[in-house]
Amino acid sequence: MAKGMILAAGQGTRVRPLTQDLPKPMVPILGKPVMEYLIEHLARHGITQIMVNVAYHHQRIEDYFGDGSRWGVEIGYSFEGIKEHGDILPKPMGSAGGMRKIQDFGGFFDETTLVMCGDGRAARGSVVLRHCGG
Repeated sequence: MAKGMILAAGQGTRVRPLTQDLPKPMVPILGKPVMEYLIEHLARHGITQIMVNVAYHHQRIEDYFGDGSRWGVEIGYSFEGIKEHGDILPKPMGSAGGMRKIQDFGGFFDETTLVMCGDGRAARGSVVLRHCGG
């Protein structure tokens, strides 16, 4: 079974003021966050293990989606940040950096994985990573 990853760590600066206090994947479209459409899409196609990288206003995403059980999926989160003067601050690592951190920590990409941007409603811009044994 394939896995899914949603890239959701960015600040969404190009769509401010919508994202001033809201992460871009949480911007509502037709009454629900855009990322909810992605999770429903993945679940509909049998992808039930989903990793989400988060940083900017991460708590809004984690509070809304929780463990994913409401959609029949399992959601895990990878926070991207730095410790500065005793505080933990969000600091996105970029698409490849976030994926590398997840792989180094637990081997999430050990099988075919669909990687999607958290601000897109369709599979446009998605990448499929195929594990080739070894």
